[in-house]
Amino acid sequence: MPIVISMPALSPTMEYGHLIGWHKKEGDSVSVGDVLFDVETDKAVMQVESSESGVIAKILASDGTEKIAVNTPIAVLTERSDSPSDVTSFIEKILSSSSRLTKSEEPSETSCSQNASPNINSENRRAISPLANKIAKKSGIDALSEQITGSGPRGRIIKKDIDAFIEYSNKKQSGLSHTRAYIDSSVSSIRRVIADVLGESKRTVPHFYVSTDCDTSAMLDLRQKINDTLIGKKVSVNDMIAKACSLSLLDVPEMNSSWRESFIRRYEYVDLGVAVSMEGGVMTPVVRNSDKKSIVQISDEIRLLIQKTRDKKLPPEEFQNATFTITNLGMFGVSNFDSVIVPPQAGILSIGESAQKPVVRNGKIEIGNVMTVTIAADHRVADGAVAAKFLGVFRNFIENPLKMVL
Repeated sequence: MPIVISMPALSPTMEYGHLIGWHKKEGDSVSVGDVLFDVETDKAVMQVESSESGVIAKILASDGTEKIAVNTPIAVLTERSDSPSDVTSFIEKILSSSSRLTKSEEPSETSCSQNASPNINSENRRAISPLANKIAKKSGIDALSEQITGSGPRGRIIKKDIDAFIEYSNKKQSGLSHTRAYIDSSVSSIRRVIADVLGESKRTVPHFYVSTDCDTSAMLDLRQKINDTLIGKKVSVNDMIAKACSLSLLDVPEMNSSWRESFIRRYEYVDLGVAVSMEGGVMTPVVRNSDKKSIVQISDEIRLLIQKTRDKKLPPEEFQNATFTITNLGMFGVSNFDSVIVPPQAGILSIGESAQKPVVRNGKIEIGNVMTVTIAADHRVADGAVAAKFLGVFRNFIENPLKMVL
């Protein structure tokens, strides 16, 4: 009997998926575990494997189709024993009951095949290859603009069409010295989730901010000694900050908590989120039980998580349910900044640059390395004294780093 392949829910917050491209075509045999297609979710690009065996009888959503609602049929899988008439009837029934595959407010930006859905006016759609679509988005180009002529099969827009349009636009722009130009770029799924989650956080969570300066000289010396003993890898300042933060959360558990409307949940473990910049946004992969791991173990794990994040191969279980988050812009020369709390966490620690500044040691002014850190705290969970206590403990670990390794 024919089987419907639907857009899966690959994360708890996923409502729509962008079908990047199929790994199979109509008529191909499929076995359990075969990769069927790539999907851009609200968090990452993920490969979807088949849970059934059979033959792809019909693909209902083509490469590049955007905003396909979860559970929407996108293909039909059959067994070779199914009769052609039964398969045809089954597909017709699916098409007649299927809702719109895309809910984009700007239909011209979506590419669908004529088989995508009877509710989509395919005559008004223009096809584009996944590679061409990717290049266009990266360049901020409306790939389905009438200005771009497709030279592929049936007028499909392919890579060379986008390249030609970019070259033409550059030449045209170079001859205009006083134009007031701008570029509109589409909002990625990741950027949309950031906007929704952090916008809601800023509206509903009563943020307050507390800052302190840390003398990082001793920490930098210890880091150098650790790295001198390691072969083939290095511990970063951020790795040591992650360890210091994890231990501080154990000493001040009020900050390792979350607001739950009718109660406050205090965690007896630390799952530390580490903000990582990537193309199109920021994600926070999680180091589980970071309080129980050494600096070197944390370093190895963060390095792997960063690579997965930037390759867009981070599974949901590795970026969800952190108990606290750190974010570091020091490597960009930022002295200090405030961050937005990721609900339901009670706080987020912002790390500035470790820079040379005058410091007082034993009554004398010397040149030291100073780093400004700022905690954003949820006033429903913690008060100013609690946030200040946390920063004091954190500063003590940074300025006396042997406490982190003994």
